[in-house]
Amino acid sequence: MTVMLIVSMVLSVIPLEPRTAVAQSGIPVGSVVQVTTATNVRSGPCTTYPIQYTAPTGTRFTVLNGGQLCGGYRFIHVRNNSTSATGYLASELVAVVTTPVPTATRTATPLGGWSAGDLAQTTTGLNFRTGPGTTYSVIQVLPTGTQLLV
Repeated sequence: MTVMLIVSMVLSVIPLEPRTAVAQSGIPVGSVVQVTTATNVRSGPCTTYPIQYTAPTGTRFTVLNGGQLCGGYRFIHVRNNSTSATGYLASELVAVVTTPVPTATRTATPLGGWSAGDLAQTTTGLNFRTGPGTTYSVIQVLPTGTQLLV
């Protein structure tokens, strides 16, 4: 049995903000960081991985991903902005220079004014039905304040 939801005027739209992916280090993916002291760039996210090279103070990198905790440091996966070499370094040894600007993606608005990804909230009790119309059976009544993802 397919369950469908009829969204009507009893819902209000709460727009979702554009988001930027954030590494577990708290530094947004795509940020440019600069090492604050000579730093070992490693082949993996831990002090047990081999050192690929030592980046001098001021070397800039772009954050690709990361946030793995190991050896007392939180390692981030980076790309050297001068050489394009990739590796891992401790996020505690960098300063953020720039962060990416989130870009909103535009999607076509379907009839009814709702877009996929919109967050809706009931403003009164709402009948949740087995199909797209009032002739379908009510599964349950969603209480006021229930949030739904379109």
